Amino acid sequence: MRHHYGLYGLIGCLLLLSSLASSLPAYGEMKIVERSSKKAPEWVMQHPSDYLVAISSAPTLQEAQSRVEQELLRKVMSAIAVNVEGETVTDSGVENDKEWDNFYSTISVRAARLPFVSDISLAKSKDTYWEHFHDKDGSSDRYDMYVLYPFDSSTRRKLIGEYEAYDSKMESSLQRLENGWDDVAGYEELAKAEGDLEGLKAWFPDNLRRKRAEKTLDLYRSIKKSLSLVGEIVGKGECRVRVMRGDRVFKIQGRLEVSSNCASAIAVSPEGDGWKVTFNTDDCLEDEDNTLTLTVKGVGTKLKSTVNI
Repeated sequence: MRHHYGLYGLIGCLLLLSSLASSLPAYGEMKIVERSSKKAPEWVMQHPSDYLVAISSAPTLQEAQSRVEQELLRKVMSAIAVNVEGETVTDSGVENDKEWDNFYSTISVRAARLPFVSDISLAKSKDTYWEHFHDKDGSSDRYDMYVLYPFDSSTRRKLIGEYEAYDSKMESSLQRLENGWDDVAGYEELAKAEGDLEGLKAWFPDNLRRKRAEKTLDLYRSIKKSLSLVGEIVGKGECRVRVMRGDRVFKIQGRLEVSSNCASAIAVSPEGDGWKVTFNTDDCLEDEDNTLTLTVKGVGTKLKSTVNI
């Protein structure tokens, strides 16, 4: 076994295996030099009903407290999600540091999005207990932190209901984005949709919906590749410029830059969902290719085109 804990007996190890699967430094032979009470509470070695027991180990007490709060959040999320999703959201099978990091990252990202989970903290725990271990050769310290947190069946049912409602909202958002990508008419709308889809990817624990979100995100990202910059001469010394998505105007906040091989007094001003460009052609020769070069930057891609004048 990778870690050695003075207080943990065989029963404690079995009960707490999931909590201690995270990456921790290997310790030598340790002895208890300090503890928060004269003896360990009974609940440390048991699994009392209507409570969750969270445990962590760290080189300092402050870090152990931070880790045990994260572990408590993970346990709450696991207790909720295992019923909702029909899959065991626990760390069973997590065998190395990278897997554990990915596993906990997924849990924490999802928990951060749940307003009904955000108020879970050590301040609301029923009891806490810690032990300070010191390596006999004086090279290292370790703190084991234990938390007893109220979590009865009614609380669990309430959180499951709130979780289901939030998850349903996320599913509805995904469906709306799946059906709406072809209607995106502007860069701000596109950027928001991409951000929403990144959030949905982080939220969904199941591969099926995560792949749906990824596929939809790819569709939205492809929109930028389909954009074109179109200039239209509408009068002497005047050009109207639009960013187009197919045959539709695409609204952007980008900046239009215009140059020419012959035109002078070039001026650009906003006009509707695009720009109006005015210019003087007195120096342009009729037997030459006279053009305006149009460039738009700041839309997540660079668009460029030329217009004959």
